[in-house]
Amino acid sequence: MSNPYGAASLYSTTEDLYRFNQAFYTNKLLNQESIEKMLQPSLGEHGLGWMIKREKNQNVAYHGGGIHGFSANFLRYIDSKIVVIILCNVLYPKQKIEEISDSLVDIVFSKVYSK
Repeated sequence: MSNPYGAASLYSTTEDLYRFNQAFYTNKLLNQESIEKMLQPSLGEHGLGWMIKREKNQNVAYHGGGIHGFSANFLRYIDSKIVVIILCNVLYPKQKIEEISDSLVDIVFSKVYSK
């Protein structure tokens, strides 16, 4: 692969994704009814474009992925409006990206961090 891009040749930054996240709380991107449908799990943890779970007593919408040379993870802690966005220029295994995400979440939620 000579010039890898995200699916559909998407290009984004952490700032873009942060702004995307903030739009969910203003109803400028989608109305509340559409957001609720999107975040309703229908096949296990699958919502519409997001995986949905309960973690740290909160609703979490998340999505991660990777392609030749890139890895990413996007976690939205909906109840507290906390977002963790990781974009890497390295194709880490899914487990490593989730480990980094979990460590950042622990720091944000004031859990003792240990390596």
